[in-house]
Amino acid sequence: MTNHHTARTLACLAVLLICGILPAEAAATSLWIDELPSSCHVGEPITIGGETRGFPDGTAIEILIFPVDDSQADTVYGECRIAGGKFAFTFDTGAMEPGRYALQAQDSAGGRYDIEELTLFPATGSLLLTSSPSGAAIIIDGERLGTSGSVIASIPAGWHEVTVSREGCVNRTETVLIPPGEFVELHWGLAPAPTEGWISVCTHPDEADIYLDGISRGKSDMVLSGIPAGTHTITITLTETTGFKTVWYEDYTAEIEVLPGKGTSVSATLRPRPYSTWLVVRSYPENAEVYLDGTYQGTTQTVLPFIEEGHHILRLEKPGYEEIEVSLNVPVGGIEFTRTLTPIETDDSIRVLSEPDNTSIFLNGDYAGRTPLRIDDLAPGIYYILLLKDGYSSWHRTVTLAPESAVTVIADLVASPDAVHTPPSTPVPPTPAPAASSAEEDEEFDPETLAAMYGRDAPAPENEKDFIGGLFRQITDFFSSLGYSLPGSGE
Repeated sequence: MTNHHTARTLACLAVLLICGILPAEAAATSLWIDELPSSCHVGEPITIGGETRGFPDGTAIEILIFPVDDSQADTVYGECRIAGGKFAFTFDTGAMEPGRYALQAQDSAGGRYDIEELTLFPATGSLLLTSSPSGAAIIIDGERLGTSGSVIASIPAGWHEVTVSREGCVNRTETVLIPPGEFVELHWGLAPAPTEGWISVCTHPDEADIYLDGISRGKSDMVLSGIPAGTHTITITLTETTGFKTVWYEDYTAEIEVLPGKGTSVSATLRPRPYSTWLVVRSYPENAEVYLDGTYQGTTQTVLPFIEEGHHILRLEKPGYEEIEVSLNVPVGGIEFTRTLTPIETDDSIRVLSEPDNTSIFLNGDYAGRTPLRIDDLAPGIYYILLLKDGYSSWHRTVTLAPESAVTVIADLVASPDAVHTPPSTPVPPTPAPAASSAEEDEEFDPETLAAMYGRDAPAPENEKDFIGGLFRQITDFFSSLGYSLPGSGE
């Protein structure tokens, strides 16, 4: 570089002398820059050096560094002195902006100068990042620059977003500082990529039943965790029962995609189904078998939806407890039925309940009392039960009483404001009549029965033969008064 600058300077001086522009005495002095890198990075110290001719030692040399492009960077000023015909000046580029600069050296009088260019690149550093497992991609500020385990050089100094990515692992991203001119070494461990995700379920109304792939997972609102990545079917159902009112909602079903390590949200607004008639059946104790119109419906506690309004026969059975059979009038919208079961006792009995109570009970035509009533010490057989209450339609049922058993009958009377009832006059036998006696034997009647049959004022015959004879005489006398005679009358 020295010969180049010297030749160029001498050539310039010769031209100036020939043209008469430069005085002869001025041509005896000169300076030139012979030490300057063509480029460097911000933060690196720069030394500019040169030689002079014809200047005494101690002469001041001014150094100017100014941008030659559109940069708004400030001009840097410096000064040094000639020693032994040479000059040198070192300056720091840490505060300078990257770009192209011109460096000018001139004597203090401004008569002699030289200019060179310098390109200032951003300050850089190097990075060696290893990973476990190895073979991961190194991404700096969104650009893939290498693989873990290899050195990445010429990274601009400063803060950078560094990401390490490998298949089967969770990406790791951190902000890393690369100091200018330094070598940074890091080691990152990568966690295995998850194979499960989670589902957040929110419904309105809440407390809905959640089924994932047909398996019950709980009630909303909730988060289902540990769900394998992939496609799943979620179903949400809801039935609300408040007192005598039950509301069925339309089912919600959807296909959802669960991503590994991520969550999926499900938000469902459930809509009530069209209006329906229902029957809620409860018993204490529970798990009694429920029969509606003779068809098994499950066990208590249970809800029977979508049944027809009107009259139905409901029966509850549970081993060790009295059977309950009740006639229900189910209105539009539904009704709730709740009963406490009665343990079976050893004696044979029929228990009669009604709504309303205080209703007259006739058992096989005989008045037995008013509801609620338990009729004990009954013989096994078939019984006809009739319930009468003014203002309500009559209610009847035939029941079979097995040996050592008890039957509970529940009647739900239907209001009939104009109904007025007359008690039955003919009893109905509970069991078939006994076989007739032999012809040789006379059946004895007690005096009270005979008096009622024959007439209260007539003398009571002692046996059946006397009773029949007397009856025949009465008939004969009646026809004789009319002028007729009967065979065998003796007339």
